Amino acid sequence: MANSNIQIVQIQLENKTINVPAIRSGDKLWCHYQGQNFCLELSNPSKKKRAGSNLDLGPMYAPMPAKLVRLNVKEGDLVKAKQVLMVLEAMKMEYSISAPKDAKVSKVAVSAGEQLKDSQFLIELIEQDKK
Repeated sequence: MANSNIQIVQIQLENKTINVPAIRSGDKLWCHYQGQNFCLELSNPSKKKRAGSNLDLGPMYAPMPAKLVRLNVKEGDLVKAKQVLMVLEAMKMEYSISAPKDAKVSKVAVSAGEQLKDSQFLIELIEQDKK
């Protein structure tokens, strides 16, 4: 079954436009091209206009096959923006997955030491309860 969070994006590369599969995780876009994975940092100046929306919350998926070396949260935890939720290891490098904004961890579907598949569901973030 295909992951609905995979999208096709156009990237300008050496005077040509290519279409590549990509997964967004927070402010990063993980792309796959010719057998390699690339991480692009996203910049969105209009994001401030949508403050308080559910933008960036919801399920998060593994951007590539990797080993989950550290899981720093559990279900029910409240997290702050940019807090590292987990650390993945792939291609001899570590990749941190951080919270895109203040949120609550509603579901954790993985555990430390687990070998992850590409696009595997990892964690879900929801709005923090308002008091």
